[in-house]
Amino acid sequence: MKKKYSVFISSTFIDLEDERETIRKLVIDMGYIPLGMESFPATNEEQFGYIQKVIDDSDYYILVIGGRYGSLTTDGISFTEKEYDYAILKNKVVLAFVHESPDSFTAKVIDKEPSLREKLDAFRCKATQGRIVKFWSNKDQLGYQAMTSLHQAVDSYPTVGWVRGDFQNTQEVSQEFRRAEGELFHLKHEVNDLRQKMVEYESLIYSQFMEKTKPATQAEIQTWIDGAKNNYDDAVIRHSHNVRFADQDFILPSLYGASSVSVIVEKGVKVYRTQNGGHSTVYYMDGFRKDGI
Repeated sequence: MKKKYSVFISSTFIDLEDERETIRKLVIDMGYIPLGMESFPATNEEQFGYIQKVIDDSDYYILVIGGRYGSLTTDGISFTEKEYDYAILKNKVVLAFVHESPDSFTAKVIDKEPSLREKLDAFRCKATQGRIVKFWSNKDQLGYQAMTSLHQAVDSYPTVGWVRGDFQNTQEVSQEFRRAEGELFHLKHEVNDLRQKMVEYESLIYSQFMEKTKPATQAEIQTWIDGAKNNYDDAVIRHSHNVRFADQDFILPSLYGASSVSVIVEKGVKVYRTQNGGHSTVYYMDGFRKDGI
């Protein structure tokens, strides 16, 4: 069952006409339905009441802020900000894109009244609070950001969407849904089992690593420092309190941050790393190298 999602595009128009068209086209190219002032019909209905109905029916809400606060409603708030407030009230998935330098817009499209500029600054602050916001400087960058953000939103926050009016939930479709649900249930259990096995596997590797290595002596540390002095001045190994020494082959576990170790490896000893690698450092006596360099 292929769904189409409707995307409400909210912004001022005079300063962002080209940017609105860029987003409208990419929404169509993605197979979704753009909604916005361009598609509003002539109607006797109170203007914002109609806008509310369109937002109610939308799946995702894109807000673009440029260099203009915009036309005011009767209560002194711009239509764009009022649309945004309503989308938040209705718990819509909001994707916000704010121009990084509103003063760069030409004088003919920005608000001339200081009070409107103050309202724009306040709206910018409001829109960037409590959510991830993308900042843009040109329409191509905005288009790319909008496309990637919308893809991520559809994957992370799927909504009801729209299907063809002639779609029928037949017995065959219902059986397919039940089969898919069953597969998903089993896959979740398989993932949990694999995660548990990974934990056990990592624990075993760490135990074997500790058995096959020992705390390095100061003499072993100094031997590597002296041998490598023409190539390295390594402060980590000089001051580390977690340096180990290996004289037999071993697997280096994936250790990160404060848990990571420094390992001095005797000549001829092979080191095998896990796929994730980790933050540990290997110091080779053979050639006085570190990390395979």
